[in-house]
Amino acid sequence: MGDALVLFGVAGVGKSTVARHCSLEWPAKRCVDVATVREVLRSNHPELELSTYDVWKLAGEEPTIANLVRGFDIYTSVLWPTLWQVLHRSAADGSTLVLEGAMMSPAKVCEFNEPGLRLHPRMLFMTDADAHLQRLRGSVPEGSAIQLRLVESFPLVRALQDHLAQLSRCYDVPIIENRSLRTTVDGILASLPDSEHRRD
Repeated sequence: MGDALVLFGVAGVGKSTVARHCSLEWPAKRCVDVATVREVLRSNHPELELSTYDVWKLAGEEPTIANLVRGFDIYTSVLWPTLWQVLHRSAADGSTLVLEGAMMSPAKVCEFNEPGLRLHPRMLFMTDADAHLQRLRGSVPEGSAIQLRLVESFPLVRALQDHLAQLSRCYDVPIIENRSLRTTVDGILASLPDSEHRRD
């Protein structure tokens, strides 16, 4: 029986760092970043050139929440056939996997139902908007063009987080407030089967 920890959430909530620690400490056979999958697919899917905070452009002319949500659904629909293959591989070989990324919907994750793989979806969340913005700003060079775009688009990032949280509640996906790396990692690992943390 394989197991897949699926970590998702908006930009700046600490997914990559938490995923690395979980992958090493669980341990997982593979750790897959959705951003890497996206890079491979971009040559055939130009819509994947858009970043999280620009996906509204796939649905309309204005950066409204309605266009953001619809654009996000379009974006994730392009990615998911390939991500399902990643999950299928873990099901086929009965291995452990950590899959992490911003462009994942709990609705898509919970649609995956294949014998041989237990899914463990978790949404990382940041309630404190100021701390979230500070973490986002610190993830890119100070004063860079991308930092300015992140700051300008931050209200859309927060709106998308609210949307994902609402979906997560609908699908009974645990929402984890990522205040402390150690606390977050320990809490996630304690809930996973065959975790080193469970045997301590």
